[in-house]
This record gives sequence, C-alpha cells and structure tokens, in this order.
Amino acid sequence: VPCELAVEAAIGSTGDELAAAWLEEKLPVFPDWGAPEWLPVIVIGIFFLIVLAVIWARTDSMRTIGDYNR
Repeated sequence: VPCELAVEAAIGSTGDELAAAWLEEKLPVFPDWGAPEWLPVIVIGIFFLIVLAVIWARTDSMRTIGDYNR
C-alpha cells in the first residue's frame, strides 16, 4: 500500500488535508477589532486617556516659575 493511501485509510483524510488542518491550527489568531465586545474596552480606554490628559494639564498649569527653577 502506498504511503498516502495508508495515511488516508488510517486517519480518514489525505495528507494534504492533514497538513492544511495542522497549518490552520498553528496560525496565530488575531482579535476582531470590529466585534461589539471590544467596544466597551475601547470606550473605557479612551475615557481613561482623556481623564489622564486633563489631570496632567491641570497639574502642569498650577506650577509656577519657581517650580521650574529648582
């Protein structure tokens, strides 16, 4: 029995199908950024960055010339 036929008889799929399935399993899975479950994470992240920018701007504007000359 040829090797390819023996693999097909034992596993139920050809060697090419087995190699394609293995390769598909090894490929990295990237998140779907358009998916609705990412929307709250993105909104909270943007809100957090805005809050940090406002706090940083307020503390920077409260400094005097004497603070920079230390």
